[in-house]
Amino acid sequence: MKCALDTAVEVTPFLAKSKDWNKLFHSLESPLKSERNARIRFFAAVAYKDLGAAYAFNEAHHDANKFREEYSLPVYLELLGDHPFTATLMDDMGISYQALGDYESAIKFLRDALRMRKHSLGDHQETARSFHGLGKWPAVPRMIVGWPGGFAGPLSYYSSPVDVKPFRACLPFVVGEVVHMRNPAFSRLTGFSHQRRVNDALDALRSALTIQDKVLGNHQETVRSHREIAHVLRKLGRDDEAKNEELLANERTLSIDEPQPEK
Repeated sequence: MKCALDTAVEVTPFLAKSKDWNKLFHSLESPLKSERNARIRFFAAVAYKDLGAAYAFNEAHHDANKFREEYSLPVYLELLGDHPFTATLMDDMGISYQALGDYESAIKFLRDALRMRKHSLGDHQETARSFHGLGKWPAVPRMIVGWPGGFAGPLSYYSSPVDVKPFRACLPFVVGEVVHMRNPAFSRLTGFSHQRRVNDALDALRSALTIQDKVLGNHQETVRSHREIAHVLRKLGRDDEAKNEELLANERTLSIDEPQPEK
């Protein structure tokens, strides 16, 4: 995509030949000013992105995404569009939403990041990371209003508390204060198929592993995907397959020459 200065450089020779110095001056001044303003806005957006990363590192994910959404994301989308840098920002936001238990927002941002990375990078380590983020099993418990002790979880993929007072008749699918998420009554109550969610997670993790096998080989992130797949398979009751994934993870760990940094 051409910037304003590129356009000015193209038209300047024609204006110079016509000896219209006033037009020549303005043809350079206007795009230079626009370019300078764009750079300042972008560098400010990057600074807020880094500030958000610092907040997220300290588990202040709400504040992190507030800075990102208000001050970074609009500028990235305007000036960069569907770019790997924009994808990284959206991926970071999705991870923070996961940490907050807002899985609806998390999935939205992670999917947008994946779409951008697939388009701009193809089979790449960052694309695999997007698939892994979508497949990572959410372990953050959610609070349920009106429940004894205030807790009945984990309630995956809930972005807000759920009031179960109208559903006291469904108590048989609860043991103590822990919801049995595979029970059909719970699926009807929550309005989503738990099985489908887990299968979607498994598909995403397998996609991540396929790319990692291709571009990384025996790498810590490849091993991590094997272990996460094993975790999801156990959720599905497929214990033999889970054990096989753990064996593969252990074998590949032994083939890693030296520790490698992860995201």
